[in-house]
Amino acid sequence: MTTRWMLKSVLILSAAVITSCSSFGSSGSVVPPSAPTSTFAMPELEFGRGSMPPSIPTTFPMPESAVVGATMMAGSRNLTEVVATYPADVDAVAGFYTANLPGSGYQVVESAGTAGTWTIAFRGESLSGEIRLDPVASGITTGTLSFVHG
Repeated sequence: MTTRWMLKSVLILSAAVITSCSSFGSSGSVVPPSAPTSTFAMPELEFGRGSMPPSIPTTFPMPESAVVGATMMAGSRNLTEVVATYPADVDAVAGFYTANLPGSGYQVVESAGTAGTWTIAFRGESLSGEIRLDPVASGITTGTLSFVHG
């Protein structure tokens, strides 16, 4: 079992316990990342957990009910990845991002999928990326957010 799948399993169980009573909607609250990026220098390689990394602009929308798990910043690849768990079905999470990305300064380049998997490609002024959403259980979705800087 890969580290990514083990991490997703832990996040899923945590989200099920912590947020089983949460509500979720496409116009729900948005929580900004922990710090702005205007003076941030990407580290060569750094792992984190529990909050959005400082390499992600504060304008990037994140549902308030999302549980941020593992994060990775890889400066040599201009890449940041975030694994998050949402107490909602794939359709609701996809709806949140397609509704909130444009208002936050990001263009939705593509949004497509099925009830099994959904992918959203986006682009902003200094950031582009992809959000891959996968169902875990009824009302629980895991997302892998990949950001390319520059």
